[in-house]
Amino acid sequence: MFVSYDGREIQLPDFLIPGAARSGTTKLYDSLQRHSSVFMPNQKEPMFFSLWGGRPFLKEWMGKERIQDWATNELDAYVGLFRNAISGQFIGEGSVWYLYDHETVIENIQKLYGAKAINLKIIILLRNPAARAWSHYLLKSSHYREPLPFNEAIHPETIDKRLASGMSYSYDYIGFGRYEGQVRAFMQTFPHCKVWIFEEFYRDLAGHMAEIADFLGIAMDGALLSGHVVNPSGRLRNSASEWLARNIMEPSWWKTVLKSMLPYRIRRGMKLRAWKGLTRPDPMPEDVRRKLAEVYSGEINRLETLLGRSLQIWRESA
Repeated sequence: MFVSYDGREIQLPDFLIPGAARSGTTKLYDSLQRHSSVFMPNQKEPMFFSLWGGRPFLKEWMGKERIQDWATNELDAYVGLFRNAISGQFIGEGSVWYLYDHETVIENIQKLYGAKAINLKIIILLRNPAARAWSHYLLKSSHYREPLPFNEAIHPETIDKRLASGMSYSYDYIGFGRYEGQVRAFMQTFPHCKVWIFEEFYRDLAGHMAEIADFLGIAMDGALLSGHVVNPSGRLRNSASEWLARNIMEPSWWKTVLKSMLPYRIRRGMKLRAWKGLTRPDPMPEDVRRKLAEVYSGEINRLETLLGRSLQIWRESA
């Protein structure tokens, strides 16, 4: 949609996917991107509404990855993400910090969109918060961004210390799953806000994609039903996998060359295919499962009240 800001007309997203992280948002993003009536930037996770307003860039572990390489806090750069949208296309964006960082994000959305903020559509995917936390940890660990054991990484003192030092929000493995307050804020602010449950969504992909299409006002299309898994988490298989993973993840001259030669989607596809071969599933240990079930028990109860529906599916898998 076009909005007026600071004396000029700018084109901004018609809908946002704010999270939750590790809940199928990348797969949903990729599927929507294939629809001819939808425009979504090649680069997911610009994190703009978390960073706009002079907030400093956060850092990944030991500074191995610069968040500014894929996120932006500048309005012109953000608007530029949508410059290739064709007239009539529905514009979307997805950044999983938005749900977690809801207070700043909502304030910035209202500042930029003004009165048109109420027209913005919000799509939220939620996953069993215990499974979400474990998946998030495995992803960080396999990407050499997490050196600590899980129980130490989720200790409140560890999380507080990391966030205070300017590390990425995504190291708050527990906080990312405290959904009730996050979802409530979006539901109270945006009239067009809908929530889907990850464990149900991909059991009936066609049915739920049809709901998404109806919500966005686009035609249901086979492009929405891509069946491949994206952004998987797991443990690296062996020492050879570890060596290859380090070469994939760490900065290098050959990655710089590829970046200049190959479009983003091709590079990303190559990376995801390689990653599937390097990792293996790593089920959550029973002691961890029990601990997280206790941590999130009250949170799930409150979310059920907010959504007006049962989340027994999470208790059964906890």
